[in-house]
Amino acid sequence: MAPRSKSVVLCADVGRTLSDDQVQEVLRIARAILLNLVLYGGKNDSVSLVLFGATETRNALHEEMVADGQEDQYVDIVVLQDLTVVDSDVLRVLSSEEGGRWSGGRSDHLDVLTVAYDILCKDSVKAKSSKIVMVSDFKGEIKALDENFVGEVVRGIKEKECELELVTLSPITPHSLHPDETKSLVLHLRETVASLDCASDVEDYASLRGMKTTNPATTKHSFSIGSLEIPVNVYKKVRKDTMSANLRVSNYYKDEKGQVRPLKRETEYAKKDDPSDEVVTGKVQAFPYGKDLIPVDDSARNYLTHHEDKSFRLVGFHERGEFPRHLFLGEASVVLGEAKNPGSQQAVSALARALEEEDQVGVVRCVARSNSDPYLGALLPCVSQEKDIPDHLVLCMLPFAEDIREYQFASLNAAEKWIPSEEELNLAEDIIREMSLVDDKREDGGAIERVVPHELANPKILNMNEFIAEKLSGVSSSHMHGSTKANYLRVLSGPSERILARAGPSLAKLAQMADATRTTTAKKEEKVKKEEVEMKKEI
Repeated sequence: MAPRSKSVVLCADVGRTLSDDQVQEVLRIARAILLNLVLYGGKNDSVSLVLFGATETRNALHEEMVADGQEDQYVDIVVLQDLTVVDSDVLRVLSSEEGGRWSGGRSDHLDVLTVAYDILCKDSVKAKSSKIVMVSDFKGEIKALDENFVGEVVRGIKEKECELELVTLSPITPHSLHPDETKSLVLHLRETVASLDCASDVEDYASLRGMKTTNPATTKHSFSIGSLEIPVNVYKKVRKDTMSANLRVSNYYKDEKGQVRPLKRETEYAKKDDPSDEVVTGKVQAFPYGKDLIPVDDSARNYLTHHEDKSFRLVGFHERGEFPRHLFLGEASVVLGEAKNPGSQQAVSALARALEEEDQVGVVRCVARSNSDPYLGALLPCVSQEKDIPDHLVLCMLPFAEDIREYQFASLNAAEKWIPSEEELNLAEDIIREMSLVDDKREDGGAIERVVPHELANPKILNMNEFIAEKLSGVSSSHMHGSTKANYLRVLSGPSERILARAGPSLAKLAQMADATRTTTAKKEEKVKKEEVEMKKEI
């Protein structure tokens, strides 16, 4: 089966309603989308680049209208690149100099959408799926809407099963300060055929568009409750992602002429006490026990290996309060009813709701794969309030006795000097309120949370992506990379200046009252005395 191909038309606004900084922000978002396609897209995917609000006009629809004597249609829209297979060349096309050179015109958003749709209709690749992405501030005036024409455009997008995504720099609501016609068009598209994202809702939207999105890898289990067998799917909801291992090791080298040649690597084993003797070919696995090594042959290794079939079996139920979160091990998994199996989904939903009402937790014995180690897990209920999210269970691994590490802390009530006063407690409460990460900043009066897990990209992976992009395209992206770093410094490098200014007086007062000082001086003096003793011994 041939891989599914996808055609994407990316439309970026560089019109006169945007400031220079906003134009650069639009181009950063567009470039991040392109970079995502280059690094993580399919090999048969294709992309087209369109700038609107430009000072020139260059598109097929305008040329057709000029031939018919209508020169004022689809103006200030430039097709920088026709639909072509995604490669590193697309990163060179949309450099900041290229985008800034075209900025300053005025375009109709509906005209841009029509041009993008026309590009997809003339797609010679005939991709399996298609998508239009439009990035704009949506503050430019447009012509009076023709309901019939808008209906035809929406109907055509639906018939082609084209995905339409609108990205705005500021929130668009019925009461926002956008032109009425433009606002009506955007809201109508959102209700009928499009999705709408607001870049200002997150700290650095462009970085999020450069992330790699992966589908969860599910495993199928038969959930056994006595004689009842429920087919379920289990997958890891949260899993730490890292850069590809292919970026760390290379099997090639450059010779004196600069030619890239394959590298061959061989390993030889010699005796430790006599390295010059013959090479050792037969090796034995051994278990270290103190200074001794206990050899383990194949028969012993088979005996020590735990042989067990894959299983997912309920042991019983227990009160939820007996399972503190800090005793959970590893990564959590989500347990869902089998897809396209209503009976399985109803059984999981009934169990989740019953556990929630009874404030209980299910205890299961799980063997993830055949011959893997068994473990006990806690099934926590998660009752969904959303229509498109089913009720499910969260599986957390429980520790064995050897896994628990206890540390005895002294009670704060053991001495009066450790008990905070009422004034200190009030100051601590003030600091918590003043350092809140929820910011009432949106134009529509909504609140923005500054640290949301699914809205923060990994800066280490972003740095590597930018490095690869520069090597592939040969175009420096230091200005865009600098903007990304500046945004992340505000989030990941401690409290912002605004938060510190708000909580500064309370922090200073609490520090003065609590007299909290670091105890490093004693360690330094102890180290100096130890060095003096050693010097005296040498003398």
